[in-house]
Amino acid sequence: MRLAHPTTTTSDMRFAALLAATAALAAAANPLPRPQAYPVTATIQQGGADVQIVGFQNAGVDNYFGIPFAKPPVGDLRFAHPEPAVLTSPVNATALPNACMQKVNALTFGAPGISEDCLYLNVVTPPGASTAGGPGLPVLVYIYGGSFTEGTGATYTFPIFPNWAIQQKRPVVLVTLNYRLGIFGWGFGKEIAAHGAANLGLRDQKLALEWVRDNIKAFGGDPSKVTAFGQSAGAISVANLMYDTSSDLFRGAIMMSGAQSTLPNGPVATTWQKPYDELVASVGCANASTAGVTPPSGLTAAEEAGFQCLKKLPADQLQTAATTLKSQIQYIGAFIFGPSIDGDLIPDRATRLLAAGKFKKIPFITGNVNDEGTGGIPQSSLISGEATLNLLIRSILPLPVQQPAVDKVLKAYPDVPALGAPYGTGNNTFGLPSTWKQAASILGDAAFQSRRRAFLRTANTVGWSKTWSYLFNAPTPGDAPILGVSHGTDVFFWFGYVSPQAASLSNSNSTGLLPSGFSSADVALSQNMMSYVINFAYDLDPNGKAPAKRKRTNQKCKPTGGGTGPPAPGSNSSLPFWPQHTYPSNKNSHEFVSGNIKVIQDDYREQQMDVFFPPNQDVIDQFNWRREEGSS
Repeated sequence: MRLAHPTTTTSDMRFAALLAATAALAAAANPLPRPQAYPVTATIQQGGADVQIVGFQNAGVDNYFGIPFAKPPVGDLRFAHPEPAVLTSPVNATALPNACMQKVNALTFGAPGISEDCLYLNVVTPPGASTAGGPGLPVLVYIYGGSFTEGTGATYTFPIFPNWAIQQKRPVVLVTLNYRLGIFGWGFGKEIAAHGAANLGLRDQKLALEWVRDNIKAFGGDPSKVTAFGQSAGAISVANLMYDTSSDLFRGAIMMSGAQSTLPNGPVATTWQKPYDELVASVGCANASTAGVTPPSGLTAAEEAGFQCLKKLPADQLQTAATTLKSQIQYIGAFIFGPSIDGDLIPDRATRLLAAGKFKKIPFITGNVNDEGTGGIPQSSLISGEATLNLLIRSILPLPVQQPAVDKVLKAYPDVPALGAPYGTGNNTFGLPSTWKQAASILGDAAFQSRRRAFLRTANTVGWSKTWSYLFNAPTPGDAPILGVSHGTDVFFWFGYVSPQAASLSNSNSTGLLPSGFSSADVALSQNMMSYVINFAYDLDPNGKAPAKRKRTNQKCKPTGGGTGPPAPGSNSSLPFWPQHTYPSNKNSHEFVSGNIKVIQDDYREQQMDVFFPPNQDVIDQFNWRREEGSS
């Protein structure tokens, strides 16, 4: 997810290059027939009838790509709640689906194109899982990040992670999904509110999870053992889905760099009305005819006509207008598309809901990278001095800024290079004004670190202790030192993209696209991180059960190479123990460093971050992204 930055960051570009490579590999594996690929099938029930899903086996896994879980959200279904797909004939699931509408950018790799018809999911299983029988395997459902304006589930279907699970004799089913983005899925304004069209992307995610609950058994998965995990916007989405305390859609959650209150979050009808109006005007819909228009309660005929005009615009035209709007200087750092308080999926502000314990009490893991804010601040010499920093803050916050609250933050985060991000770099300012490091520290802590810490501590305070925390602190080779360990770089490790397998495939298919220089210690760290996720999917504990106490699956999946022999790095016998975070008795957190995973206390910069916690309600109101009813 990008933050307050008009261009792609170095970390984004490196990750994008990696995704380009993996996408090329996945695309190469898709067409049928191929010598190393052959059809596989799973049979689901639709309306009492059997429907075959035809995928392919390749690279040690069975792949089912592009399964529709919702009707195409086009025509009358634009700006409408998703409706379940109705399947009556076999589904050719051998090609990755289009990404949802977004600008063409680095985070669409893996998808063949971009389309409004995009509500599809992908399933990757061990070989033969759909016919293995038995109780079923744990299921991991991944929700991608991308600032709620970009990304695609196709990116995360590369087989390294599933193959590692097979090698550890703990196979899993991996599901990735698409959800609507930008104006198509995350609009604000009274027109959006009047039509119940807020948080449509979140509704897409929920419907996909319902599809998993109802159908994943056909692919060898256990619908009662689903873990939802995501990074950045995906992590925020998982956290927001936890507000439904009666949900049976997932039993565990992993949130990587995101919490409920990470983004600006306010009531639909009174948040970001101005950019919505500007969008309507920019495409000529402000003067749409009102003839025959019957507005819903709260809207004028002209407002309803403008909304209906947006519904009928060609998707490309609407996307271009939204991209142009978002690129305007006053909105570059603002989140004019994103989750909002709709009174339903998100019934109230995060701080109030969490304090009341109104979230699903399930085991969860949550964490951050070390330098969350460095990728979100433009590397410009213009960011210099307190006045400029004030302007930067004002460009990000949706509320009219109250200077006393900002002054408290600036006092807690002084313009001292040794205290700024990237952390641990002393007085080095990388050729920029020292204010840049100050701004990067404020952004990373205000939006990410303090919000994760608040969620953890609130959960523990209301009596929920099955929680684990981490800090990822492993640099990506080749990244500019000014970035440190920046937002999104942990995804390389969670999905195993630092492994020799990825490097060898890159060398033969897309030389030079992947970051080079990952060490054997990086590979071991990645394997450990994948094993923690796999253990959590099985046992709701990243440490897993002691090997002697494990219940072996009855599923008869065909093993691939590496499934025998002594335990590999990352297996349970070599995993460093990860203790629970149970505030206030302890603040345990795992620090992921190549060659040295260790337990630390989640109290770094605690005195500074305390400014974002009670009793500083004025700061919380500004920086915890709250917008009151009636504000503009």
